[in-house]
Amino acid sequence: MRTFFFIFFVALGLVLPTGYGLYAQTLRGFNYQAVARDDLGNLLENQNITVEIDIRQGNQAGAVIYEETHNLSTNNFGLFTLVIGKGTTTTGIFDTIDWSTDDYFLGVTLDGTFMGASELEGVPFSKIATDMNLGHLKDVDAVSPANGHVLKFNGSDWVPLDDENTTYSAGVGLSLLGTTFSADDNSPTNEIQILSLSGNTLSLSNGGGTVNLPAGTVYTAGTGISVAGTVISNTGDTNPADDITNTTAAGGDLSGTYPNPSVAGLQGVALSAASPNNNQVLKYNGAAWAPANDNNTTYSAGAGLSLAGTTFSAADISPTNEIQTLSLAGSMLSLSNGGGTVNLPSGTSSQWTTAGANIYYNGGKVGIGDATPVATLTVGNGDKFQVDGAEGDLTFSDDAASIQFPSASTGNSPMIYMFSSGSSNATRMVISHSPSFPTWGLEYKDTTDIFYLRTNASRRFAFRLSPGYMGIGVEDPVFPIDMQGRIRIRSTGSINNSPGIWFSNQTNTFDRAFLGMSKPDSTVGIYSQHLGKWAVEFELMREPRIGVNIKPGSPPRSEIHIMHTNFGGSNDGLRIQNEGPNSHYWNLYSSNSTGALEFYKQGLKRATINPTSGAYTAVSDERLKTEIQPLSEVLPSVLQLQAKTYLFTDSLEDRRYTGFMAQELQKLFPQFVYYGGDNQQFFTVDYAGMSVIALKAIQEQQTLIEQQKEELTEQAQLIQTLIQRIEALEGQKK
Repeated sequence: MRTFFFIFFVALGLVLPTGYGLYAQTLRGFNYQAVARDDLGNLLENQNITVEIDIRQGNQAGAVIYEETHNLSTNNFGLFTLVIGKGTTTTGIFDTIDWSTDDYFLGVTLDGTFMGASELEGVPFSKIATDMNLGHLKDVDAVSPANGHVLKFNGSDWVPLDDENTTYSAGVGLSLLGTTFSADDNSPTNEIQILSLSGNTLSLSNGGGTVNLPAGTVYTAGTGISVAGTVISNTGDTNPADDITNTTAAGGDLSGTYPNPSVAGLQGVALSAASPNNNQVLKYNGAAWAPANDNNTTYSAGAGLSLAGTTFSAADISPTNEIQTLSLAGSMLSLSNGGGTVNLPSGTSSQWTTAGANIYYNGGKVGIGDATPVATLTVGNGDKFQVDGAEGDLTFSDDAASIQFPSASTGNSPMIYMFSSGSSNATRMVISHSPSFPTWGLEYKDTTDIFYLRTNASRRFAFRLSPGYMGIGVEDPVFPIDMQGRIRIRSTGSINNSPGIWFSNQTNTFDRAFLGMSKPDSTVGIYSQHLGKWAVEFELMREPRIGVNIKPGSPPRSEIHIMHTNFGGSNDGLRIQNEGPNSHYWNLYSSNSTGALEFYKQGLKRATINPTSGAYTAVSDERLKTEIQPLSEVLPSVLQLQAKTYLFTDSLEDRRYTGFMAQELQKLFPQFVYYGGDNQQFFTVDYAGMSVIALKAIQEQQTLIEQQKEELTEQAQLIQTLIQRIEALEGQKK
């Protein structure tokens, strides 16, 4: 089995044909690079592999809209590279994928094994064009202009067209000199009307009409107007913050500040800053609208003019209907431009009585906008109440006074509004500390629906109404309680009321756990209501110590003190687990029956440390083994081993060690040399396993010794036989 490990994507390169257009693009492929390893983590070096690539729409399990196959080879490092979109297609057409309509996921299969699918987070192409063209401008046709074109309105859109010379003529009330039209009547003083008063009849000359002024006229203030004596004042728009001032920045096609902004463009198309010459027009030069000679001037009728063919006519050719301004000073009503002045008669039917500078109603009850007042002061329709003055104070001298509202028709009818109309308003203070501290108090921000308690310098508390979030030192909270800085919970000294936080179940009917102090002044812990004890404790008064599942009343005895259950070590004790896709983990477990330290890998015991001798024993049960074969001859290789002494480069002591060089040992016994794992840099050696080789070598050597002993015995017998023969021959010679 081969396992596929992602290393990196190489810049999902976009390859486009020369001269691609804004709306027509062809994606020819993007690079993909990765490294292949086997299930032991070894690189698949210089091997032939088959990689299947698919594109899934919508999600990881979405429909496969494109699939292709690549047959290739890895290099010396297990690395391979391919171009997605250039493999052997088995499903779909790569060039027809509309990447802008949905999310897409990349699936990878190595030698028939599906390795998973991941979202294409970095888009390998442009989903939309970022360059502006005329098609993005309101009422401007998308046709690209040519050199010398001007914009002409065709009845629905502005279209770039060739210039055409047009001859215009002046109509009634106008004269034409070159390309300049002038009104025949350009005098502001020859259309004067005269205002006159006869009794209570007010007349305007030249057919201006006549009105009868009522005797004893009482003026009442309408919306946005207040009347005080003979003074009429504007109370409508009193907020200067929403007015355009000399410091207001212009936007859109304008730049600079009011009241003299500059025009920087037309519908987003740049406008040249070059000064025009007489009779020039704006022409598009391929990059911007710029002054140029007029060979296609198009005129349109403005306010007060009409255009028939090429003839302009003035709509207003009468010299007797010009606008004049009416003004009132005391009782003197005047019309501008010599319109005359009349003295209005004083009223005699007022219901008010004056006393010096004061005015009051004699009936004892005053109605403003209400003809039937029921209280000392009754305010009817319109803006109800305004207090003018240097400070704008409103004082209730009665210490039992209150502001009351009638019962609402529905339970959720508001009593006080922050604003009377509109759905969007500027950020404003709702309640302020005083005129000296106008930005201390309660502030409301309409665009985000947040209330703030603020100072002059910053917003201290935020209340985000829609989701119900509160921020402390945070202006835009994104959690129910979102704070910046520290939080303090004080102890009362009682364990039954120790500081902390209770956590309840989903239905809020049962407290599940408590995070707080397990001792009033020394230990912080997590209490399990289900277990009835502190599951985790943090000792604070001495050196830092952490206890897990410690017995009540027994503090942690070491920096990390874990008291595990007695169910068995497969899932108890201390677990160390990798967060990677394989989720490998080890459990360290202290046996209750033997006291041994046991090591479990994925729930299976692998080794034990004896509690008395400290001896390390590894698992070697026959039931856990397969493909068992006799070990071949090892003595010749053992005789080639080079045992050495050495110092470690990072050792803090001058101590020599004895052992083998892993690179040399690997050539003779590769099974004892390991190189792998996460971020592996150095070789490791299984010295415990080499003891088996040593024993096997001794067995082989003993076999040789026994063979040599037999050979010596045979040789001794042969020698003895030879001696006997020699002695017999010598005896015969005598």
